[in-house]
Amino acid sequence: MSSLVGLLLLGAGFAVLVQTFVWIARLREGRAPPGAKAAESAQETEVEPAPQPALGAILQGASYGLVLGGLACLLFKVWPPLMLVLSAGGIGFSGRTLVQGWRRYEILVYRALAGLVLSLVSVGLHYLNLTGQIPALW
Repeated sequence: MSSLVGLLLLGAGFAVLVQTFVWIARLREGRAPPGAKAAESAQETEVEPAPQPALGAILQGASYGLVLGGLACLLFKVWPPLMLVLSAGGIGFSGRTLVQGWRRYEILVYRALAGLVLSLVSVGLHYLNLTGQIPALW
């Protein structure tokens, strides 16, 4: 039964991830028609620097890291290898958000810091579970 719950959570998480990527791609395109972007880029010969992420995108990454870290802590017994991937995703999102927030805005994003701590705690919980130091729940 727990493997079925883990599989359903995996499917739901994958669907949310794909939808998020589609949403971010649409935001980056600026919802302009495809022909307008091609004509505009053909007229410009200068190379512009890469755009920096906005504060909203940085805070969204912090929220992702916090949610993934929290889920990894809560569900570490369900399917340990899969939940370890959630921990790694939480560390990645939170770490990137902390670096971008500090470099661009010189702020410490507390949401990202909490997500990083939760993700690191979940890695510790996975280790304790793997070594048998946490008793079985059922």
